[in-house]
Amino acid sequence: MLLGGSAGVLMAQSSVLLAWNANTDSDTRGYYVHYGTVSLSYSNVVSVGSAPSVTLTNLTPGTTYYFAVSAYGSAGIEGPYSTEISYTVPLARPIPPSIAMTSPLNGAMYTAPANISMTANVTTNGHIISNVQFYNGKTLIGQDAAPPYSMVWSNVAAGSYSVSARVVYDGTSAVDSPSAGFTVAAAGSVFVNLQINSSRQAVLSGNGQANHTFDVQATSNLKTNWATIGHGTNTASGSFQFTDPNRATNKFRSYRLIVH
Repeated sequence: MLLGGSAGVLMAQSSVLLAWNANTDSDTRGYYVHYGTVSLSYSNVVSVGSAPSVTLTNLTPGTTYYFAVSAYGSAGIEGPYSTEISYTVPLARPIPPSIAMTSPLNGAMYTAPANISMTANVTTNGHIISNVQFYNGKTLIGQDAAPPYSMVWSNVAAGSYSVSARVVYDGTSAVDSPSAGFTVAAAGSVFVNLQINSSRQAVLSGNGQANHTFDVQATSNLKTNWATIGHGTNTASGSFQFTDPNRATNKFRSYRLIVH
């Protein structure tokens, strides 16, 4: 029993869809698909019933397969093979590395002249990492060839910035991180955030001038009776954090920083 028509192939990584013209013989009951890795020598056979198509799965990437189809009738007698077709399964595309900036945080604020610590985390996914480059917009400002990937961007002037990191791998391939935006305020500016921690203590944090000392004062009536409750020193990047040693039990309490 001759099988008319030709076969076609659609590729989805390690599977292949074979389709052919249905046999017009009324005695046709179904089809066999023969395939293997040697032309005209098929190590596998699949009975697919009466449907003129089948999807074969679990094929090996990088391997060439050869396919032919035959029809069988009510007595189970198999007819001749169709014209052979071949297909090479593409090699699976490797997953590229991933990269994310861990500093500065998006929305961070600094005071000029700022020293910005820039760090990035890289997941290699089996690739060879050449280096990580740090960018201000499209301008390269520095790079690091060994983990942990980091650098310090020094003496950054007042303004708004958008930075990102790029991992260079396997020679010349590259992947960019999402960007992070931050602001550097004019010299002398101080930013203060107030939060209450799980121990019901007031926590002051923010950014000011690098390495400057400060006193923290508090009052319960805003206008008078300001009392010094602690001291601190800004880090080299200008950040600071201070925790009120007393629990937050006052209905009203104000804080201020005296910067030296």
